[in-house]
Amino acid sequence: MDLKIYYTRRYMVTQPSSSKNIPRNKHKPRSFSEVWDYFVKGVKKNNGHYEAICSYCKKIWSRGKRAQLEAHLANECASCPDDISRYWREKVAERDINYTRRPKKSSALPNPMPQTTMTSHYMSDCPLTKAITSRLDQKIIKAWVMAGIPFDIIDNLFIRDMFKEFNPAYSSPSRTTLSNRLFDEELA
Repeated sequence: MDLKIYYTRRYMVTQPSSSKNIPRNKHKPRSFSEVWDYFVKGVKKNNGHYEAICSYCKKIWSRGKRAQLEAHLANECASCPDDISRYWREKVAERDINYTRRPKKSSALPNPMPQTTMTSHYMSDCPLTKAITSRLDQKIIKAWVMAGIPFDIIDNLFIRDMFKEFNPAYSSPSRTTLSNRLFDEELA
């Protein structure tokens, strides 16, 4: 009988080579991270999770999570040898440097529309609609009246430049338009 020999992390397993026909469990148990070599597995909690006890300082976690255990060896454990601590600091730093956020696989909407960005809304050179221009003019007249700003300030080149910076497509009203038409509309 032919035997296949392979090694797992802690065990040597022999298996008949004719095991291809043997049905296997669909869910393989998850292998443990190498950080567990520095911790004692305590009581099994649930679903493959174990209590963790540091081999050096004997600190106990009710549920050992890989990232927490790595961070403990890298930064917190005073009893951990320097070479091991250094190894885990580099490992944690490498993981943090190489981290990339994965996009969600599916969207709740069948055909999601792209989100409008601020720059596409405010920094556009496209002409503004009459409704938007009118709304902005009303905001300016309210601000000028409520703040007691003289109407001739609107013609100052620096003020005009400021409005162009806010939205290049917007042309601020002149002093006469501000003091006559817009002021009268606002009072009405």
